[in-house]
Amino acid sequence: MLIGTKNFETGALVRYHVSMFIRKRKNPTGSISIQIINKVNGLNKVVCHIGTAKHNDPNKMKFLITQASKALIKLENSTNLSLFDEISIKPRIHTIASRPTGFLEIFGKVFDDVALQKVVSDSIFKNLVIFRIAYPVSKLKTAQIMSSVYDLNVDKMVLYRFMDNLDENTRELLSQHCFQYVQKFTKKTVDVIFFDCTTLHYEAFDEDDFRKMGYSKVGKFNQPQILVALMVTTEGLPVGYEAFQGNTFEGHTLIPVLKRIRTKYKLKNIIFVADSGMLNEDNLIALQESNFEYIVGAKIKNESNHYKKLILNKDNYTSDYATFTKGTDRLIVNYSVERAKKNKADRDRAILRLKKRLVSKNKLTKSLVGNQGARKYLKLTGESTIHWNHEKIEEDAAWDGLKGVITNNTTLTATEAMSRYRSLWRVEKAFRMSKTDLKIRPIFHWKKSRIEAHLAITFTALLVARLVEIKSNLSTEKIVEALKYVCTVKYEDLKTGEIIESRTDLPENAKIIYKSIGVPF
Repeated sequence: MLIGTKNFETGALVRYHVSMFIRKRKNPTGSISIQIINKVNGLNKVVCHIGTAKHNDPNKMKFLITQASKALIKLENSTNLSLFDEISIKPRIHTIASRPTGFLEIFGKVFDDVALQKVVSDSIFKNLVIFRIAYPVSKLKTAQIMSSVYDLNVDKMVLYRFMDNLDENTRELLSQHCFQYVQKFTKKTVDVIFFDCTTLHYEAFDEDDFRKMGYSKVGKFNQPQILVALMVTTEGLPVGYEAFQGNTFEGHTLIPVLKRIRTKYKLKNIIFVADSGMLNEDNLIALQESNFEYIVGAKIKNESNHYKKLILNKDNYTSDYATFTKGTDRLIVNYSVERAKKNKADRDRAILRLKKRLVSKNKLTKSLVGNQGARKYLKLTGESTIHWNHEKIEEDAAWDGLKGVITNNTTLTATEAMSRYRSLWRVEKAFRMSKTDLKIRPIFHWKKSRIEAHLAITFTALLVARLVEIKSNLSTEKIVEALKYVCTVKYEDLKTGEIIESRTDLPENAKIIYKSIGVPF
C-alpha cells in the first residue's frame, strides 16, 4: 500500500510502500504503549504512538486499541498521514479522561426507575447503592474508588456523615417505598413472604448492647455479631429486613417480625414460609393466636412415635404425598426419588470418611471420630472400642427421600403447599447475594446508627441488583463482570480542539443488559 506525507522543505508529497500493524509495547515501568508500526525492509518503524495505559487498566487499553484500529483503517485507505500531525508525526487524539460508566448507567437507571431519590435525595445514597453492587468493599475503600476512578471528590468522612444522617424514620420510609414498588413491579399483591435469618460478624472482639457473641453460622464464635432476618417474595425480591442482637435465638425472631411486617404493610391474606429452624411449639401457638397462615418446615424425625409410624408407612402415600391431621395443622410429607438418592449419597460419604479412620478391622478409637453427625452410625462398647451401629444405619435409611412441612392453611393442596416451601431457596439465594456479591459481611462499623445505615444500603442494593437479574436473566456476578468493561473516554482532537466523548464497544452480555434495562447503546 502507498501512503504519503509532505517533504517539510519542498512541500512535495513523498510516497512510499508500507506494511502496517498495531503493536502493544511493554515499557520498563510496566505500562503498555499502543503503537502503529510500519514494517519496511524487515525493520519496524513507529508511525504513530496512540497512547499508554497502565497494565491494570483494561478499559483504557481496550479504548486505545479501538482507536488504533480505526486509525489503521484510515491510513490503509488514505494517501497521506492526515490523521496525524504532519511535522512531528504525533497523534491528533489526546486522551483526557477515562472512567467506567456501565455501573452508573445500568444500576443508576434502575435506581431511578424505583424512584428511590424521592425517599433519599442525597446523591451520596445513590452512589453508595451502586458502589455496593459494583465495588462491595469498605467505606474507606469506596471513598478512594469514588475519588480516584470516578473523580467524585468524596472522602470517607462524607460517607460516614451521610450514614449518621440516615435515621430510623428515613430507613422506615425507604423500606415501605421498596415494598410498594415490588407490588407494582410484580403487578400483584404480595401473598407469600419467605422468611430466614443469618448472622453477620464483625472484625472486632468487643461486645456492646447490639453486637453480641452468639451462635455463628460461619464459625465466628469468638467475634461479636448481629442477627438479621430477611423477607423476600416468590420472585426473590426483598421486601423487608430486621436486625437483632447477636445472641438472639433465630426462632424468637419470627413472631415479632411478622407482626411488624403485617402492620407496616397492612397485609391481610399472607402466607409466611420459613424453614424448620423457626419451628417450635411456642412459635406455632403464637402464629395461630395471631391469625397468621404459615408453611413451616417440619422436623419429621422428631415427631412422636405415632406420627413416625404413619410417615414411614408407604400405604399412606398417594402420588408421593401423605397428609396427616395434627391438631389444627396439617402435616404434609413428600417422598422424592432424587432426594432419596442424595440422602443415601450423603450417608455413604459420611460412612466412607469414618472407614478411612479405622485403626484396625471393625475397630475405631473414640478419639479419632471427628464428625459429630456421623457418630450416630457408631456404638461404644467398653471404654475405647467403637463398632458400626448397623441398626442405626438402617433406621436412618428408612427416612431417605422424605420431607415434611406443617401448615395451618386449608385451601392449598399438598402439592401446592410443598411447592411454596421449596421456593424458600429464594430467600437463601438473596442471603447468598448479600454475603457474596454485595459482601454485606464482615461489618467494619461499630456505631449502631452506621450498622443500621449499612444494612439499609445493602438492602436497597439487593433490590436493585435483583431487579437487573430478573430483567436481564443474568446473575449479579455476570452483570458486574460485563459492565466493568464498559467505559466512557473523553479525548481531544489536537488539530481541531474538539472535545469528544466515546463509549467503548459493549461485550455481548453488556448489550443484553443495556437492552433489557432500556438504556440506549
